[in-house]
Amino acid sequence: MSKLWLIIAIVLVIAAGIWFFAKNRSNPTLESSESPNATLTVEEQQEPNAFVNEVKAASNNFNPPTIIVNKGTTVTWTVTSGSVQIASDPHPAHTGLVGFESDELKAGDTYSFTFDKVGSFGYHNHLNPSAIGTVNVEE
Repeated sequence: MSKLWLIIAIVLVIAAGIWFFAKNRSNPTLESSESPNATLTVEEQQEPNAFVNEVKAASNNFNPPTIIVNKGTTVTWTVTSGSVQIASDPHPAHTGLVGFESDELKAGDTYSFTFDKVGSFGYHNHLNPSAIGTVNVEE
């Protein structure tokens, strides 16, 4: 009789293991803590943002780095830290979009520009040209 109980217990443990494995395998929302994105900040995961017209500017980056807006949209950059001078590409000529250049800005300052032309407009922090961004303007 005790052998029968042992066999039943083994079968139940195996069945429970199969059920647990199958349930976790079919649940796509479960992710390992080893996921490559697990340690990335929200800013690092940022994809181009469609129809966002506000950008956070720091001396070393723009967030989001790429935005998409409709023609005629005014985009506002708000400086979160450091010193920033927003200017159109290429550096140092700033000829990519005439008139698209701010004065030097400090934390808390804002700069706004209205995009009246369709196209892709690269820009950078003139004080730190490695900090770059793009505004894609659609009809």
